[in-house]
Amino acid sequence: MTRLSRRQRQVLDFLRSSIERSGIVPSVREVASALGLRSAATAQQHIDGLIRKGYLRRLPDRMRALEILHPHFAVAGTAVVRLPVLGRVTAGRGAVADDAVEEFLPVPRHLGWQEGCFILRVRGDSMIGAGIFDGDMVIVRRQDSVPAGRVVVALIGEEATVKRLHLEDGTPVLVAENPAYPPIREEFSILGQVVGLIRRYDGFRHRGPVS
Repeated sequence: MTRLSRRQRQVLDFLRSSIERSGIVPSVREVASALGLRSAATAQQHIDGLIRKGYLRRLPDRMRALEILHPHFAVAGTAVVRLPVLGRVTAGRGAVADDAVEEFLPVPRHLGWQEGCFILRVRGDSMIGAGIFDGDMVIVRRQDSVPAGRVVVALIGEEATVKRLHLEDGTPVLVAENPAYPPIREEFSILGQVVGLIRRYDGFRHRGPVS
């Protein structure tokens, strides 16, 4: 590979350290600000030069996504993992999950969430007894076999739903955590087990004093 200028090396070092720290590629404005460059356009020129020299590769399917190619500047294990948000999933009736990746969200790696997990937005109130509310995002570990009693994302036809998996005389059944919803006994397949929850706190679900 072609040798780097001093500024290009600084840009590449900053990109690597930012990705290791947050799991997210910084914007060109952030690069310019951190390194004292005259403008975002100047930072973009250095990034383009790193791409031409083979140190970086732009990922065409994502915004602001760059991959560091040179092994000397390889990104070490990060404190976060970026999980894809795959549209919506129902926790009630009537919505269809969209398999297209809407965005990537960084989540803490030390909590056990790894590549292969994905995130789905929840609509509906069928799982409020399990603490899963409308608008929450569930983190799902992809697996087609889940022990009974766990909360799962299941696919019924083209509709995905969040429910608790039960067994009735050895037959899998999907059970809501809201008495307004009957058990689902029709044929379904398991997409994965819910292993985490992301919520924007708004204060409206408070049910009593906090000790």
